[in-house]
Amino acid sequence: MKKVSSIHQQLRKDRVKMKLQYNDEQIHKFEKIKMGMHTKKVQMLVREDCVQKYQKLLASTKEWMRICCETRKQLITFKNQSVNCSQELEKHEVHLKKILDQGLLRLQAEQSVTKTPAPSDGSEQKCMDMTIRMKQLKKEMEGLLWELEQNNLIIERLSVQKPHGV
Repeated sequence: MKKVSSIHQQLRKDRVKMKLQYNDEQIHKFEKIKMGMHTKKVQMLVREDCVQKYQKLLASTKEWMRICCETRKQLITFKNQSVNCSQELEKHEVHLKKILDQGLLRLQAEQSVTKTPAPSDGSEQKCMDMTIRMKQLKKEMEGLLWELEQNNLIIERLSVQKPHGV
């Protein structure tokens, strides 16, 4: 490129000054021919080397953009699933807190009932204690059953919403 540029600049300078004689004009014609040959070489190099490198760069850029778009879609899906899980977790936490508060109130009420003077018959007291414990156990089991059902629902939703390729 430098050769072509320097030949072209020299030719223009000499033509502007009008100091070209016949022999110089012929020399410049030969230089023009050389300039044309150099230009063709440059064009050939650009076609063979630069264009191929540019096409390879475009292909790799296209692949990277495809990967970035897929990753972005997967991240958006993951974010949405995380938000949904977080909301469900908050619901379960509120429900669990209600159950625990109710259970605590019941226990306190039952303890106040058991602190009242007991009849002299010990077997009747044992029966009452066992009944109370059985009721507590039943309520705890119901709460546990509800929690397990909710966890199963979450697991089922996560397995259904699982993005492809992850």
